[in-house]
Amino acid sequence: MNNVTGGPSPPDVLGATDADWLASYTMNLVVHVRFIRRALPGMLERGWGRIVNIASTSARQPDDRAPTYGPAKAALVNLSKQLANLYSGRGVLTNCVCPGITRTESAMAAAVARTARSGDDPKRVFDEYFGARRPLPAGRFGEPEDTAALVALLSSDLASWITGACIDVDGGWVKSIT
Repeated sequence: MNNVTGGPSPPDVLGATDADWLASYTMNLVVHVRFIRRALPGMLERGWGRIVNIASTSARQPDDRAPTYGPAKAALVNLSKQLANLYSGRGVLTNCVCPGITRTESAMAAAVARTARSGDDPKRVFDEYFGARRPLPAGRFGEPEDTAALVALLSSDLASWITGACIDVDGGWVKSIT
């Protein structure tokens, strides 16, 4: 699994500097490429491997609140398909997982910091902060285990014919059909 995320949070495209764009692409694409360049030769030598890149629903449905993040994650989705096309025939399958808003420790801490509610229950702050912005058809936010289960499947022989896929784990938030 190849999971790195973060970077600057400029207010909008006009407010994003060149440094913001470069930092976001470095964190959300280039770091993944560095890992792949180290891991891929051994996988190819063995004739077996699984690359599961963790992108974001922001790669598939633009988020006005993350002007540099979504485009960088979209590039990771593209890279995942490219790797699948190039190396699946040699036993290395590549897929991409796009989690939606997930109740991780860092996401809860970010919600607490953004609302300045340090004395409140982080889980409740997270639910209230993100719930107002992102109502979900499934009626709940994701938990880390929701994404982990899919990654485990894609990393196993049970998914030996799944390659080049980009799968949302988002409770139905992304509205596109492709």
